[in-house]
Amino acid sequence: MPAQGFNADQIRDKLRGAIDSQVRLRISRAGQGDPIDIAVTRAIIRSPAVVLQVQIDAGKLVVEATGSWPVLDFEKGKPVVLTAASSDEFYVDGGDHTRIAFVRSATGKVSGAVLNPGPWQQDGVKLG
Repeated sequence: MPAQGFNADQIRDKLRGAIDSQVRLRISRAGQGDPIDIAVTRAIIRSPAVVLQVQIDAGKLVVEATGSWPVLDFEKGKPVVLTAASSDEFYVDGGDHTRIAFVRSATGKVSGAVLNPGPWQQDGVKLG
């Protein structure tokens, strides 16, 4: 079944199945010759919880991952300065261009954040 035009959720749903079972994929790209056939064995994918430390330093928004697992442009021990796209959305200028959009409560206080808003976004909550 062609996946062209499917969104990320639809593709993920098509790939789901019993652990250790195989799914066959045929990949064809326009103008690239014969398609490629591959078989993928389904497995559980676990992703550790990630905590980002967000702070203001010298008037700039700075983000650093606090765990050992890097998240796109954020790594432990390497604070990254973000560039403002709006009053609630910031991005890394360079690298993977990671974006963070802050979510506000009805009173206007930051209550959470969205990492890379869109089909692959990761929603987060403010800790502490």
